[in-house]
Amino acid sequence: MGAVKGLLLRLLLPLLALLALAPASAATELRELDVRVLLNDDGSARIVQTWNARVSDEGTEFFIEQGNLGDMELSDFSVRELGGPPYVNEGTRWRTDRSAAEKAGRCGIVRTRGGLELCWGRGPAGPRTFVVSWTFSNFVKAYDDYDGFNVRLVNSGLSTPPRSLRITIEKPGRPFASGEVDLWAFGFRGTIRPEGGKIVARSDAPLSASNYATVMLRFAKGVFNPSSVVRGRFEAVEKRALEGTEDGEEDWDGIVAFLICILVALYHVVLGFVRKGRRARSPRFPHLPDGFGRTLRGAPYFREIPCGGDLSESWALLGATPFAARAKDLVGAYFLRWVQHGALEPVTGASGTALHVRGRAVPVGGGLFAMLREAAGPDGILQREEFPRWGRNEANRRAFGAWLEAERAAGMERFRARGGWELRTTTSFWVRRFLLGPRRPFSAPFVTSSGEQTLLELAGFRRYLQDFTLVNERRVVEVELWNDYLVFAALFGIGKELLRELVGLYPEFAARSVLAGAGGTLLPTVLDLSDSLTVSLSRRSGGGRYDSRSGGRSFGGGGGGSSGGGSRGGVR
Repeated sequence: MGAVKGLLLRLLLPLLALLALAPASAATELRELDVRVLLNDDGSARIVQTWNARVSDEGTEFFIEQGNLGDMELSDFSVRELGGPPYVNEGTRWRTDRSAAEKAGRCGIVRTRGGLELCWGRGPAGPRTFVVSWTFSNFVKAYDDYDGFNVRLVNSGLSTPPRSLRITIEKPGRPFASGEVDLWAFGFRGTIRPEGGKIVARSDAPLSASNYATVMLRFAKGVFNPSSVVRGRFEAVEKRALEGTEDGEEDWDGIVAFLICILVALYHVVLGFVRKGRRARSPRFPHLPDGFGRTLRGAPYFREIPCGGDLSESWALLGATPFAARAKDLVGAYFLRWVQHGALEPVTGASGTALHVRGRAVPVGGGLFAMLREAAGPDGILQREEFPRWGRNEANRRAFGAWLEAERAAGMERFRARGGWELRTTTSFWVRRFLLGPRRPFSAPFVTSSGEQTLLELAGFRRYLQDFTLVNERRVVEVELWNDYLVFAALFGIGKELLRELVGLYPEFAARSVLAGAGGTLLPTVLDLSDSLTVSLSRRSGGGRYDSRSGGRSFGGGGGGSSGGGSRGGVR
């Protein structure tokens, strides 16, 4: 009996192994996917996808889902095999219920509730190379500050995810110059960078069904003349795309690190409470009365520059308001102040506007100024392409992070010195009672009534600058005062908007102001340069990974708000 069982096992095991391997060996495989995006001056684009596939007998057709098109319109869909004639295009009369033989050499479009499906017959089994192309109108859109797009070029949920992916984006006859385009890629492990006047993204590993490829490009004005004009700033597109981004190579490492950070933080919280006689460390911001955030949103207009014009104190206090306290805004405000005082001088460099780092030291923000001087090198000229190169150094990124924290701490200390907050003895902190039982007095920082007034002035000043034309200011122009307004508007993230309003009220301001420059173009250029530096120095810009030869970022996730594409495709 045992011999019979052994014989059966020897016969069944190879059979089971063959059955397990059969589906894998028979599956259609997409070995390489090459995507070319040819951009036209009016913002339209020709998409050309080359599918290098090993086709099996499964399914009857290939398809690509295209949804969320917005004002983009798809036209001129065509399919051919490499070196062969175009397939017969049946347009929207395509029927999915036919056999593979009936679909061979044919293509068409299926309209769905979510958009379109681009379909073509799979043809005979074996190695095949399909060239699939179509045109999108309104691919590149004109925003108030930039032109650009955020489009999904390769779908998630593909039944045949590519083992290798390359995306090339170009404007035929017009190479992209250095500094003209900012670039991001989302949804896959890889790189994106400029190459020979084109933008090229490549995968570092085979894609899975959960991967996708979304590309976001931001162009300086003048590269395109888009037909599609969108009210608003490209910054909103960028912000939504960067939400939830993650580095695709380090997903589990990031989760483990996050859990460790939580445990360490809990340990220090408990340790801090059980230490006797401790002095409370200042938190990110002292305690505020309940509902004070709503009060700040409706703060009355305040026309004087708050906090004595101190940028670091104002930036630190923004953390207690409903408004953002972003590193890029603090850096931009310092840049403008240094331009205002002659420590930075915008000059025309080989790749556009650069910054001449003039003095050896400045009275405020000196740590950042020293970084600029080091990054500029011996000639003292900081070119745009030097920002990401210098910022890729880990020690430089750490120094920038330390400078930001020092600015916040210094600002909070100056706020305390001016009576903005104080340590008070209290027994009301529920965590202490929960952990230790009976209430015991301890010290904690609280904002004073004077500090509340300072916060109201800060919020009111922001509202005043934001609504400058609405409050009907027609006072005699004080150029230096308006320059100071522009510096603080940059700190609030509204510098470009205020400049437009000031020039609209008083056109001569563009010529008289050292910050506006001829035609009002200087301030936007300086703020764009400061944004570039901040991105290159930030340890985490949405969780992305920097390519070793450019400022481009490739993210494992993100890309929200994109147009086109979808979550289905492959063979069926």
